Amino acid sequence: MKHGMQKFFVMTLMALSVTGCVTERTYSGTDTPVAERKFDKVSAARERMQLGLTYLSRGNSEQAKYNLNKAVEHAPNLSEVHVAMAYYYQTVDDVVRTEESYKRCH
Repeated sequence: MKHGMQKFFVMTLMALSVTGCVTERTYSGTDTPVAERKFDKVSAARERMQLGLTYLSRGNSEQAKYNLNKAVEHAPNLSEVHVAMAYYYQTVDDVVRTEESYKRCH
């Protein structure tokens, strides 16, 4: 029984050490908990859009579409995201969705 308690104690300590707070050093030199950072949806959309276009240029249309869809989720009103989606649909010969995406640009 003593060995079982030691094992439980060690496992508990390990679990507690893994669940620590992650911080990020800011330009001002202060540490900010990552959980408190504000999520920039437009930047995230542009990153996903760029990633999607990169996948598309490499011939991986499945990953391209996944990332472009994420871009639209992050910033549905960002016209450049819809242009990228239209380009994707044009590349995969989906004329109807190409036109729909171009219409969403405006």
